[in-house]
Amino acid sequence: FVCVDRTPGIMRDGLQLLQAVAGKDFAWHVDLVKGPLHTEIRGRADLLVAANTLNELQWGPGGNMPAQAEKAVNTLRKNMTEDGKLLIIEPGTRRSGTIITHLRGECLNQGMTPLAPCPHTQDCPLPGKGNDPWCHFRLPADTAPQWLRDLSREARLPKNDTSLSFLLLTREQPTRHHLVRAVSGTFPIQHGVGQYACSEQGLVLLQAVNQSRSGWPGDLLRPHWPEQPQRDAKSGALILPLDNASERPGSRHDRSGQTGKKPEQQGSKAKTQASPSKKQTRPEKKQSQSNNAETSGKHRPAQASRQRKKNTTRDAQGKK
Repeated sequence: FVCVDRTPGIMRDGLQLLQAVAGKDFAWHVDLVKGPLHTEIRGRADLLVAANTLNELQWGPGGNMPAQAEKAVNTLRKNMTEDGKLLIIEPGTRRSGTIITHLRGECLNQGMTPLAPCPHTQDCPLPGKGNDPWCHFRLPADTAPQWLRDLSREARLPKNDTSLSFLLLTREQPTRHHLVRAVSGTFPIQHGVGQYACSEQGLVLLQAVNQSRSGWPGDLLRPHWPEQPQRDAKSGALILPLDNASERPGSRHDRSGQTGKKPEQQGSKAKTQASPSKKQTRPEKKQSQSNNAETSGKHRPAQASRQRKKNTTRDAQGKK
């Protein structure tokens, strides 16, 4: 690995942090190079990572951002192999989200394709312009080394979580499956919990009747859209009911052959899930959070029925 930064001390601190996290499994050779962003390294990188870097450049107001994004992408690509990947990581602020949106647009212009978090190549529905939401993810900070958590606490800057915006791109053309990416955390809505997500159709509002049916930020979902999706009055997002209407790719419930379609046996149910009644929500509370438990739970009604019969027989015998 080759690391480039203007400040060698920061790189040494970062290397020590990496070694602390990896522990005895640390087996990489890391070269530290003092230099600016346009420093040319020996050879070209198969994976080029720009972390907490691009937000430190001089980004002017709106009109200049596309030109500045073009210059930044050209600089980064000079150190990449022709089929290399580019990973950009920035703090999860609105400004960083806006910068990444412009960088994404320029990378698309130069023939690169986002692998993550974007599940599509359409315009970004979370550009962070004005008061619009921006694409960022909140992650727990409890896996940080203890010494770093102690330092944060002593500095009166304790962190329960960390927020970041990122973009992973390639020159390959990956197969698209019309997926939806959960972005925000969950929040209460009228009929359960909501969560904002990104799709080729724009901003999406995921709806679940309870927390256990919602996704984690970053989850990929294979949508089964209602025949006539509704829009959220506040955000304008398309509403996608989650309960039995969408699956996570690769799960044992995933129906790859029904990509972008509703399950055939749930057509009538999917139409009503945007505003479930109390009768509809009660069975959901009994479902487990895990897919495996959910599968095994299919046998529970039969077991409960047999148990009721046994109890009835015992009661009858007791009366006799």
